[in-house]
Amino acid sequence: MNGSAGYARTLAEARLYVDLTTERPGTPTTLEEGPTAWTVRFEMPDSAPAGIAVPYRTEMLARRDGQVFGPGRSRVIDCGQWRLAATVYARRALEADLLFAESPDDEELYEEVVDNWELAAASVGEAAKFLPDGAGGTDEPPPAVFWTDMGEQARRTDPGRFTRDALSADLDFYRMNRDDFVALYDR
Repeated sequence: MNGSAGYARTLAEARLYVDLTTERPGTPTTLEEGPTAWTVRFEMPDSAPAGIAVPYRTEMLARRDGQVFGPGRSRVIDCGQWRLAATVYARRALEADLLFAESPDDEELYEEVVDNWELAAASVGEAAKFLPDGAGGTDEPPPAVFWTDMGEQARRTDPGRFTRDALSADLDFYRMNRDDFVALYDR
C-alpha cells in the first residue's frame, strides 16, 4: 500500500486520523476489506494516496466494550491531537445545541448534540490514556507522547490543559453537558 500510515484501532479513529492528517475534515475515503483488516484509503495533499489499516479484531473489541476509539493507546493520533479533537467536538455540540433550540423537534440535530458531547468526552479520555500510570506517576504526559507538530504546538500553547486534573475536569464537563441536554429534552 502506498503511503501506509500504520494501524488505527477503530474506523472512528481512522476517520479522525484522516481529518487531522489532511487538515480537511470530510476528506473522501474508500474502505477496502482485507483478510484481517479494513484499509481506509484517502488522498493526501500534494502526494500519493495513503491508507490506514483497521484490524477487524480491535474494531470488534471496541464495539463490544463501548469504546469509540478503541482499547489501549493510539499509535497514530498523539496526546495533543486528542485534546484538540475534544475541543472541536465540544464546539460542534454547542453549535448544534443552539440550532436545536430553534428547532427542538429536529431528531438529527438532537443526535448531533449528543454524539458530539460523547465524542468530546471520548477524545479527552484518549488524551488521558497518555498520562503515566500509578500514584507515583506525574500528573502530566511525557513530551514523547506529542509526536506531531500539531500536538506539540497544542502542548506548548497551553501545557496546563494536559494535566490529570484538567483532563478529568473536562471529561466531567462534557459528560455533564450531554446528560443535562438529554434530561432537558427527555428523549
